[in-house]
Amino acid sequence: MIDPKLAAALVKARAAITNPSRDKAGMFANHKYAALEDILDEVQPALQEAGIILMQDIQSAHGGIRAGNMCIHERGSVHNTKGPLILLTDKKPGTAGAAATYAKRYALLAGLGVEADADQDVKNLQGKNPDQPAPKDAPGVDESGMDELAIKRQYSEQINRLNASAKAKDLELFVSEWTRIPMQDRVGVHGACLSQVRTFEKTKEVREAIAEADGEFGQHEEMI
Repeated sequence: MIDPKLAAALVKARAAITNPSRDKAGMFANHKYAALEDILDEVQPALQEAGIILMQDIQSAHGGIRAGNMCIHERGSVHNTKGPLILLTDKKPGTAGAAATYAKRYALLAGLGVEADADQDVKNLQGKNPDQPAPKDAPGVDESGMDELAIKRQYSEQINRLNASAKAKDLELFVSEWTRIPMQDRVGVHGACLSQVRTFEKTKEVREAIAEADGEFGQHEEMI
């Protein structure tokens, strides 16, 4: 439960916050929105006036990133919220940076109940995302810091078994080997395997089996 003094301060701050000006143009359907820096310019003074400091961090999970909000009250209480998972299209620094900004923006909007996007006709935007390109499938984020050679050395036996089980379409063996790999190393292993592993892993039956196995062993992170 949120601390009563922090809750009262958030109510006070929210009453002073208005939706920021939507002066940025998106890529589709004349989409208009407010940039992250404009949203922060709107909300930060009201939060500080109410005795609240806002901090955001970036967390990685399941082939993407999400941002978390931390509202710290001057009396020491803390309230945490988090935003939606934003999938990455590749592992380039520029892509991660753009996705981080996107994630922080939507976490902030959701956490404070602010609207910074003009309402759009769903039919005009169907199948399109104004700010985020279509994601590539990836089963996790490589957080281990190991390079490709280190991944191959540590997981050489499992990579061989994954290659063999994918070639044979052996679902049980594939899922058993895959779910033994820690979440933080899966992108690295994924990239070190043959293309047939990536093709096999994308199938609905395999994805569902992996998700079920991860849930049983406590590795499947809650997704918003």
